[in-house]
Amino acid sequence: IAIDIPSGIDSDKGQTDYPFLKADMTVTFAAYKPCHLSCPSNEYCGKTVVASIGIPDEAYSGIAPYLKTVTENEASALLPKRSVNCHKGICGTAGMYVGSKGYSGAAVIAIRAAVKSGVGIANAIIPDSIYPIIGATVPEAVCTVLNGSAEQGIDFNDSKAIVKAMNNCTVGLIGCGLGQSRYSAYNVKQIMREANIPLVIDADGINILSDSIELIRNYPSEVIITPHPKEAARLLKCEVDEIQSDRVSAALRLSELTGAVTVLKGAGTLIATPDGGCRIVTDGNPAMSTAGTGDMLAGMAVAFAAQGLTMDKAALLAVKMHAMCGDLTLKTSSLLSLTPTDMLENLPRVISNLYNDLYNK
Repeated sequence: IAIDIPSGIDSDKGQTDYPFLKADMTVTFAAYKPCHLSCPSNEYCGKTVVASIGIPDEAYSGIAPYLKTVTENEASALLPKRSVNCHKGICGTAGMYVGSKGYSGAAVIAIRAAVKSGVGIANAIIPDSIYPIIGATVPEAVCTVLNGSAEQGIDFNDSKAIVKAMNNCTVGLIGCGLGQSRYSAYNVKQIMREANIPLVIDADGINILSDSIELIRNYPSEVIITPHPKEAARLLKCEVDEIQSDRVSAALRLSELTGAVTVLKGAGTLIATPDGGCRIVTDGNPAMSTAGTGDMLAGMAVAFAAQGLTMDKAALLAVKMHAMCGDLTLKTSSLLSLTPTDMLENLPRVISNLYNDLYNK
C-alpha cells in the first residue's frame, strides 16, 4: 500500500524515470493527483482511494484545478434536450467527409455513431466507389456522392462541391477512413481554406494537416482535433514517448499550437482547451484498444456539436459517453473481443441511463 503517491513517481506528470514502487493500492489525501489518473503512472498506483483529512470544501473556492475529472452528472446535464415540437432541422446536420477504398468501415462506424447520438441529418460526403457500402449499411444517412478514383478518393475537381456541401451543414467532420492520397490531401486543405462551419478533425485529417498547422490555427470557426499519441507526436514534431511521458502538457501544447479543442486519446483521455483548461475521463478500459473506436468517438462529437453544444462541451460529452459505452459493453464481451459495432449497439442504453439520471433527480 502506498501513502499519497507511490515512491519514485512524479505527482504532476506521472513520469516514472526513477526506481519506483508498484502499489496494489494507493491511499491519497483530499483529492486525486494527476499521477493517479493518467498514464503511465496510473498503472502503478493500483486501486486509488481518496481519504479526507478535514480540509473544508470552501478551502478550494477560487482555486482552478490543474486537472479535473468529468462526472456522470455533468454528462447528464450536457445531453441535448428535445422539445415536443422538435424536428430534424433543429437537431442539426453533420457534414462528414469520410471514407475511402479499403477504409469504408471507418466511415460506417462514424456515420452510425452520429446517427445514434441524435444528429438530425448525417450527410456523408463520399466517393462513388464506397457509396454501395455506405448506402447499404447506414440507410439513415443522406449521401453526397461525388466522382473519384477508387484509389485516390474524391477528385480534386469536386473540391468546391465538397466545400459547398460542408457549408450547408451545421458542423463538419474530416477524417475517419479518408486516407492520405493526393486527392484527399488537396480536398482537406481546400476545406480548411474555404469552409466556415465548426469542424471535428480526426485521423487522416490530422495527418494531412500535420505539415500545415496554420490552416487549423487560422480556420475561421471552432475546431476539435482528436489525435491518438502518434498523431499528436506528428503535430508537435516529437516522439510518442514524449507525448506519453507528460500527456497533460502535450494536450495543452496542442491546443495552444492549433487554437483547437484537443482530445488526446488513450488511457485517461484528455480534453484540453485553448484557454488552458484540461479535463480527464477516467472511464474506459483496454478492450477499447481496437480499430474503429476512434471513428465512433469522432461521430459522436460531431453529432453533439451539431445539436448545439459548444465544441468543448461536445468533446467532453462524447469522450465521457464513449468511455462509459466501452465499460458497459465489456460486461457482455471480453478484453479481446469488444468491437466498436458492439459499442454502438449499447450507445442507446448509455444515453437512456444518463437521461434517467437527469430526469429522476
